[in-house]
Amino acid sequence: MPNTPNVNTTRVTTNPLATRALADIGAVGAVPASGTAVTRTPATSATPAATPMTALASGDRAVVARQLAAQPIQVRDFSATYAQVRGQGTAQAAAFAVAYADSLQSNDQIGQFFETLADAAPTDRAAILSAQKSAGFGTGIVHGIGLLPAAHARLVMRDFLVPGGAVDEQALASVMDWISLAGRSVREHNLPIPEADAPHDGLFGDIWDAVTDAAGAIVDAVTAVVDAVVNAVGGIVQGLKQIVSWAADKVRDLVNGLLAAGRSLASIVGDAMSAGFDVLKKIMQGVMDAGKALASVFVSIVNFTAQQIGNVINALVAIGKTLVDVFAQLASLAFDVVRKFVEAMVAIGRSLAEITLAAFQFGAALLAATVRALLAIGRTVGQIMVAALLHPDQLLDTVVRSLRDLGRTLGSIVQEVAAQGLQYIRRTVAAIGRIGGALIELASYVASAAIQAVREVVQGLLDIGRSLGDLIAAIARDSIDLVRKLVEAAISLGQSVVQILRGLASLAGTLLTAAVKALITLGKSAAELLRATMAAGFDLARRIVKAAIDAGIAIGNLLATALSQGFAVLRRTLHALLQNFGPIGAVVDWILAQAADVAALAWRALVESIQLLGRSIDEVLDYAAKASDALLRTVVAAIEDAGMVVSRVIDWAVRAGDKALALVGEALVKAGATVDAILLWVDRTAVDKWKALVDGMLSAGAAVADFVAWMATRGVQVIQAVTERLLAAGVTLAALVADMLVHPGSAMKDLMQALLTLGKTLAEVVNAALVQPTIDAARRALQALKDIGKTAVEILKASVELGASVIALAFTLVLEWFPGTYRGLTDAERTEAKGMFGTSIDLDKVQIAVKSLPVDLIETLNGGRTFTTMYLLNFASWDKVTIDTLIHEMTHVWQGLQEGPVYMIEALEAQLIGAGYNYGYTEDAAGQTYGDGAEGALAAAGGQLSAFNPEQQAQIIMHTHARRANAAAHDPAAWEPYAKAVYA
Repeated sequence: MPNTPNVNTTRVTTNPLATRALADIGAVGAVPASGTAVTRTPATSATPAATPMTALASGDRAVVARQLAAQPIQVRDFSATYAQVRGQGTAQAAAFAVAYADSLQSNDQIGQFFETLADAAPTDRAAILSAQKSAGFGTGIVHGIGLLPAAHARLVMRDFLVPGGAVDEQALASVMDWISLAGRSVREHNLPIPEADAPHDGLFGDIWDAVTDAAGAIVDAVTAVVDAVVNAVGGIVQGLKQIVSWAADKVRDLVNGLLAAGRSLASIVGDAMSAGFDVLKKIMQGVMDAGKALASVFVSIVNFTAQQIGNVINALVAIGKTLVDVFAQLASLAFDVVRKFVEAMVAIGRSLAEITLAAFQFGAALLAATVRALLAIGRTVGQIMVAALLHPDQLLDTVVRSLRDLGRTLGSIVQEVAAQGLQYIRRTVAAIGRIGGALIELASYVASAAIQAVREVVQGLLDIGRSLGDLIAAIARDSIDLVRKLVEAAISLGQSVVQILRGLASLAGTLLTAAVKALITLGKSAAELLRATMAAGFDLARRIVKAAIDAGIAIGNLLATALSQGFAVLRRTLHALLQNFGPIGAVVDWILAQAADVAALAWRALVESIQLLGRSIDEVLDYAAKASDALLRTVVAAIEDAGMVVSRVIDWAVRAGDKALALVGEALVKAGATVDAILLWVDRTAVDKWKALVDGMLSAGAAVADFVAWMATRGVQVIQAVTERLLAAGVTLAALVADMLVHPGSAMKDLMQALLTLGKTLAEVVNAALVQPTIDAARRALQALKDIGKTAVEILKASVELGASVIALAFTLVLEWFPGTYRGLTDAERTEAKGMFGTSIDLDKVQIAVKSLPVDLIETLNGGRTFTTMYLLNFASWDKVTIDTLIHEMTHVWQGLQEGPVYMIEALEAQLIGAGYNYGYTEDAAGQTYGDGAEGALAAAGGQLSAFNPEQQAQIIMHTHARRANAAAHDPAAWEPYAKAVYA
């Protein structure tokens, strides 16, 4: 805010605060009605005080001001002079009191004047204050009161604020304004208090200068003012009610002023709260604008009630702060402060979920303090945990860790959560596992909990990757009952025996035996156990078999059960027995001798055995090939299942012949091997040796796209060979082209060459290129033909053989190959086009061919007609581009955007065999230009542009443009509905 400039004793005063509420302060006594500046002699001049009372006895303030300027009266003589003037009339006394006050030149004089005022008779003091208030000097009076000793300040302030016993709201507003001004000085000058008696242009002429001049005593002054207000009306609450409509910077300065007066943040906030919520919002914003950290505010109000602190929080939220902002300030404060604010948040209805999430934004320490605070105010562990469960795992983990650090056992935490609902146990236990909690603490809870609750405990730990064996080892230890309970819980979760046994991999000795025994006593059969060993590693399978025996199942029963489950189970069981109890080779030999008579499952197991024993896989393949095709397929699938290298099987098939290759290819695909994995060996094998392999793979349903992807990175010879087999299998040219388009480099060119080498006609290949789903795909396919040497003429001839469905598109794309001269739309053309089409056409993309050999040739053949191919308007080099023709051709561009290239076919049909251009207008020069005579046809079509062929549509839009340009002679009304279709 600008200060009013000081120019010695002559000045024109403007209102330095730029607010109408204080406008009169700067003007009183400074500028007469004429608007000219007044020259004044300071009131402290040595000029004798021989004042003619008759001259001063004027009710005209300006006249009195001039007299005082000519013959100043010292402050010590004011009272006597005032008494004389008062005797001449109330108006005269008021004018004198106002003019004299405005003549004061320094804080020294101001202080003396108000000392005189304090000592004056109560009636005189009241009259003088009333006159000055009426003159708009309220803020100046407050400034003067600030310069008085405390007792005098209280006396004058009381008369100023409560004349007649009732609070003067306007006077109270002046007090608040002055405190804000004082705060502004504190802020802008960083308390550079000026010396007393510094030159001044008059207190009531410029209160801002007065406050600044009083810099040396500003703190004392504002303290005196606030003290006097409190003495007069009991506090500043009533004054604060007036700041609701204040600007933010003024509130900020008020806060500075109150702080300078020695008011604490707590008292300021408390008074604001008493003044109402809107005032509290203003003050909280002002406190922050004044540079006071919310943390300091929070510390100051920590002794407020929870509801009062809640009001402060609500006020902060109302001015745009969040609970996260609140916690940001609490992060560095003592626990007692955090606790009080957490209690306040709860008191104002903030949910525990919201509170914990906000605290978590500033780290684990603050969240831990928040959890501690919630417990301190009576919230239960269960309530806190349920709230935390609404948040991400990281927050939940921190809450659990905090509770444990506060002395809660993990078992008690789970128990309290379970009381809130079994559905909460799972994530709670998962959090316990993630933070590395000692799971043994859960043992007491698991021991007494119902199976439904134990199930949730188990699932929670399984969810974070802990195994059932980890749980048993940590929780059950030597308790067989707990082992059984955990296993039962796993079963109730729907875990299969396989999953359970896998989870027991970390167990050994008595715990594993107890777990296996629990499975058996809970109804799981030995057959299920043995089948499950097939999903376990050899070591685990060995230990499970031993545990089953230790649990009381006889070895003979195990073998019988294993045999009933198939050769693989028996073999795994035998291996386990061998490792546990010594050699049983004779039994193994006996089982291997029976392999030829068993089902496919046994063959797969045999393959695994041979692999483990280091024998050649060729023995099995030779045997299977001699037995039957079906058996060979089964064995190949078993080999793939066993994870053996596919190339070993294919190497065998190459030696065995084409039939074996086809069967191997079919079996491998059905077994899940990829095309790429199967064909890897092609690079080292003659092409004629693997065509049968491709046939077999195709018969098994291998995807064409996979073959194309593989051959795209190979040479022309491989592409040709694979393509031949794919075509023989019924794969279409279009599908081959589509799949190859996604591959970069020369793959497409090589495919085109391969297709032609394999006897496909150019027309067939062109058709495959042009039936692709996008123009860009067709363009790339035709470019590949060009790259292998096919000329535009050859391609266009081939497209002619295919009919009108592809001619137009082929022509459009081939035309792009020829250089020519093209230009964009001129400004005039763009303006006309935009008026007809709006934004329905991207005018930046439109090009006009003005010099192109193919265009000249085509126009020569088609009778000189301009034609359009998508965004390209083709004009012969001799054509003149007229607006009418431009609008006609631009309609074709619009049609292309709506329908794609098919519009060109429809346009050709319209020209050659259809209705042509005429949609009902009179065939004369004027009609061709404006479409006169077609009104009936237009009305019959009901505004549906699609009722006309593409050439007629273009004529309608062209005529609409022409009629608009000459509306006086040709009413465009009947055409306008159709123009709307192309405008956007």
